[in-house]
Amino acid sequence: MGRNWYLLWSGSAISALGDGIFLAALPLLATTLTQDPKLIAGVSFFGALPWLLAALPAGAAADRYDGRRLLVAALWVQCALMAVLAAFHSTHIAFLYGMAFLIGTAENVPRAVGQPLIKATVENHLLERANGRLFASQAVALQFVGPPLGGLLFAVAVPAPFWVNALTFAIAAVLVTRMRTEREETPTRPKVVEGLRWLMRHKALRTVTLVSATTNLCIAMTMATLVLFAQHRLGLTNAGFGALLATLACGGVAGGLLAERLLARYRNMVTSPWC
Repeated sequence: MGRNWYLLWSGSAISALGDGIFLAALPLLATTLTQDPKLIAGVSFFGALPWLLAALPAGAAADRYDGRRLLVAALWVQCALMAVLAAFHSTHIAFLYGMAFLIGTAENVPRAVGQPLIKATVENHLLERANGRLFASQAVALQFVGPPLGGLLFAVAVPAPFWVNALTFAIAAVLVTRMRTEREETPTRPKVVEGLRWLMRHKALRTVTLVSATTNLCIAMTMATLVLFAQHRLGLTNAGFGALLATLACGGVAGGLLAERLLARYRNMVTSPWC
């Protein structure tokens, strides 16, 4: 798979571990500031809002600029934001809203440049294997390992998971910095509107987008106040809440590991631009 691929894969897995820690620690932190379900749900709202506002501009930036440099910059920004959150974690719920929004905004860049960087590090015939392995490792780190670790660290000390999260972003940034990729020629003035028009004309991708959006809406509604349900109805500890989140990863890991085999078997039945 090559040196660049393993550096990208390692950096992605380590940063996903930090995201998993944050996934459990953020709602737990919110419960130390308020027990109001509406206010706690607000943390999820402000964390998800950047995906509506910043995802398309981040994709346009990924088309126009060097993806590796963008990824390194975004990782260092996330590292700094986590350090600020760790240092001032007990301020106010409004502060938590702001930090969730800023961290969510910074997270858009790695997601936008991830796929182009994979293509820049492996040959075309290895793309399915690379995507499957990357997705599986991210699912393990994000949902299997990260949440239980985040809950355990939170039980030890409230700011501990956020300091560890900052460290994971710093390590990931160093690993990605060591990558050596040639920048591909890209449009100098990518237009978000043109991209949206293209998506609306593409039946398969339009359907996938709508299904994904609906699924994410349902998941977001479930996750918004899950921490209160886990604590007050299920009687789970902080570490137990992290373990509960880990059970969500089973399907993601299986899908990532089986993706290459399934596509190879049913390739003739699939008509999409990435197959």
